[in-house]
Amino acid sequence: MESLPNELLDHVLVHVARSKGGGYMQALDATSLANCCRVSRRFYGAAQPLLYSSIHLDFRTDQPSSLLKTLRADTQLAEAVKTLFIHCGAPCSTPLQHTNRLRDFLAGALPLLTSLTTFGSDHRIVTVKLVETTLYHRTGYTMGIPRNLENIRTLELFAADYIYKYNYILRLPRLERIVLRSMKIIDLDGDDRAYPIDWGWVSHSVKELEIHQGFRSWNSAPYRLWSNSLQALAKSLPSLSYLRFYHYECTLYPRQSRHLLGFFTSQLRISLRKLVIEDGRIDARHPELGHNYLTNDGSAVLGEIKCSKIEFLSVDLHTLCTAVHHMSLIEAIQAANLPPSLRHLHLRHVEINDMSSVGDTSALLSWDHQTVVLELVRQCPLLVSIDLEIRLLRTPDDSVLESYRATFASQGANFNFLIHECPAQRRAPILCSRVA
Repeated sequence: MESLPNELLDHVLVHVARSKGGGYMQALDATSLANCCRVSRRFYGAAQPLLYSSIHLDFRTDQPSSLLKTLRADTQLAEAVKTLFIHCGAPCSTPLQHTNRLRDFLAGALPLLTSLTTFGSDHRIVTVKLVETTLYHRTGYTMGIPRNLENIRTLELFAADYIYKYNYILRLPRLERIVLRSMKIIDLDGDDRAYPIDWGWVSHSVKELEIHQGFRSWNSAPYRLWSNSLQALAKSLPSLSYLRFYHYECTLYPRQSRHLLGFFTSQLRISLRKLVIEDGRIDARHPELGHNYLTNDGSAVLGEIKCSKIEFLSVDLHTLCTAVHHMSLIEAIQAANLPPSLRHLHLRHVEINDMSSVGDTSALLSWDHQTVVLELVRQCPLLVSIDLEIRLLRTPDDSVLESYRATFASQGANFNFLIHECPAQRRAPILCSRVA
């Protein structure tokens, strides 16, 4: 092994370092890399920088303080760090000593991490301390480029309404991807009226935006969107090519999803190529609680989708259609306003029978498959793949699905399907896996 060329050794270590888990910002296999460091001096020199290239910290532990000491003692290791993710394991208590430790770590570590390209967090305290560390100086709050984040390409933060208040945390010169977790979308208290509709800055480097709406319990209060702040966010990121909305359980409904997309109509018309809208349940409920400040159903944005240049679309079927009751697949396709530029389509749909107005939609797959495929190919002549993710009250006939697969193949498109088991009575939400 000592005679192994450096290039091959690096490939071996990269293979060893690959985590067995999936997901965004997944940590490297630190245990395997640490074992490689013990093999020999040569392995130590090659594996140690890779070990420090991706760091995941729990700020409730002593990890931040220990890491800071190591980085200060060895600046080469600090320069090897490319990804830093700070999380809070359960229980998510945040005693004062933990927040102070986190503040000291960020203030000390960020100037040392000159090669850092990815920063992430899933806890509000990290966002607060990051804002304090990078946007506040002795003279007060600055509206310049945040300090020590100049090389960041990917930024994932617990957003809430902090992003609206301290939007300059997104004003990074090389930022390409933004993930906003637990973003406040529903403005229950009317706070948004005090916020501007234009932040006064524009970033053309940001190409990807993901907005995750966190869980919130419903009540009878009227609800509206953070319209001013969302409009300002969209204005500041005019060059998006990828946009994703996703949220837990029943926090948003089709109307709100369409209204949310409406803030990004300029991107739909020009730059957007990939759109993902997932409501976490893939069912067709349309309940409205109390008075709704959204006076229309948001269907105007569907016309923008049809006229867009989107190539990849993943969406809950009821978000694309204002009515899906007893609708066949061909009727859904005809009503879905699919753009002719579409190459990859992922449709998600479920029929349920508990407290739902959707009724029995067993007709979804009953239409002649030849007609369905020809209609879809007519609308989307560039289509190369369609994924259908469904949960029906009656298990579809495998022969019908195989007929769809064969007919799509004859038109040059791959047809894949994922069937979720649907119990006779269901009251819990349906949670679907993330679309890659």
